[in-house]
Amino acid sequence: KQLDLSYYEDRVELIGYPPLVGGKDRERILNRQMTQDDLRHHLRMVSWTYDEVTSEQADATAKRLKSIGVNAIDCGGNRQLFRNLGSNIKNSRIIAEACHKQGMKLIHHLTSTLIDADYFKEHPDQACVDMVTNKPTYSDYKLYTTCLNNPDFWNAFMMRLGELLKGVPMDGLM
Repeated sequence: KQLDLSYYEDRVELIGYPPLVGGKDRERILNRQMTQDDLRHHLRMVSWTYDEVTSEQADATAKRLKSIGVNAIDCGGNRQLFRNLGSNIKNSRIIAEACHKQGMKLIHHLTSTLIDADYFKEHPDQACVDMVTNKPTYSDYKLYTTCLNNPDFWNAFMMRLGELLKGVPMDGLM
C-alpha cells in the first residue's frame, strides 16, 4: 500500500502563534531573559530537513529563515541515532552554529526507536514484536521499530545520545 505523506510534504514552513506582543516581551526574548514557559508562547518554529550541508548553505538558510521571523528550528534531517551518527553530529553542528549566529534556538528532533535493516540484522532481539503476528514490527518509513524496554537497546541509545549531546550545541531535544 502506498503511504500518503502529503500532510508532511505540504508543510514547508510553519510560523508559530501567538506573535510577539511588543516592547517588553520582545526585549526579554532578545536578552534571553524569558523562562521556558514564557518562551513556548513565542516560538516561531520551522522544521529544517537536511542531509549533508555546508556551513555556507546553512548560514544562507538560517539568515533567510531569520528574515521571515523564525526564531527556532526543529532540525529533522538527521533524526536517527543508529544511522551515520558521525555525519549526523557533523551536519547537526553546522546547522546549530548557523542558527546561533542568527540568534535562533535549535531543537534536535530524534526518532528514538526506528532502526534500519542493518542494525536489525545484528540485533534482532531488540525489535518490537507484534503481539498478533509474533513478527518484528516494520514502520511506514521502511524502518524496524525497537523496544525501549530492552536494556541492550536502551544502553546503545543512551550511548549514542550522549555522543550527539556532546557534539552538537543544541538548545533542546525532541
